[in-house]
Amino acid sequence: MSFIKFLGTSTVKYFKGLLAISMLWLLPALGIFIFDSCKKANYEKSNSGEAARKFNEAVDKARPILGSTVLNNSSVQSRLTTESADIYFVDFPDGTNSQVITDFSSNVNVQNLTSVLTNYGVALDDSINAGAEVIIQVPNEQIRTTLAPLVVEAKNYLYSKGVTAQQIADMLIEEDAEEIDLIPFVKTLTAIEQGQYTVRNIQFPLINSANALPHYLECAIAAIGGDAAYALAHSGASSWTWSTMQSVFKGVAKRFLGPIGVAIAVVSFTTCMLTT
Repeated sequence: MSFIKFLGTSTVKYFKGLLAISMLWLLPALGIFIFDSCKKANYEKSNSGEAARKFNEAVDKARPILGSTVLNNSSVQSRLTTESADIYFVDFPDGTNSQVITDFSSNVNVQNLTSVLTNYGVALDDSINAGAEVIIQVPNEQIRTTLAPLVVEAKNYLYSKGVTAQQIADMLIEEDAEEIDLIPFVKTLTAIEQGQYTVRNIQFPLINSANALPHYLECAIAAIGGDAAYALAHSGASSWTWSTMQSVFKGVAKRFLGPIGVAIAVVSFTTCMLTT
């Protein structure tokens, strides 16, 4: 009986101690929450916050249109007869389940292409590849038309950060890039900036989350690479200089393969951000 009483007393003491620890965490966490809420509200009212909102609205509107864009199975010869489309080779890794390839071949669009690139390590190339399982025809002009409003909002966001039209033009020339390449670049900037204003890594009692990355940073790393994403994430968005953004863009511009590459980046990044 005394042993049972001892257990009961010990249990009560344990839960009292746990409650005390939780309260010690809860009060500072509440203060942080209130502070972050005010900071978020101020950001959303700022020129940068408003520009980011409009850009992301344009991205959200374009994403389903881009995702459903049909990429017809094609042949190399069609490159010579179709000015508004280009040919790309989809090469699945050895050992890929044949049903996966069959399913993809029967319904080739940007969303499904993004999925196989993400999940199966598929290679996409515009150089002739005799071993590619699928050859697709990309409607470049159709994709450019869908991306056009995003280019406008991407520039507006950069303007809100104090960047000039001439600086943007010079950067594109220097990197031999197109205006559409600004889209995944700005998508990453806005995701990291908004994440910094809305996400706080609070340590919960008895839970080790020291090595956990914020979700927006995981998506940014997948979209533009770890070095570029970390360079932005480890400095406050308000302190980003044009030099910093230019250096990040250099890495971004090399990752994308024309309109189809930008379309894939938009679909994959937004899909990632919607996945928890």
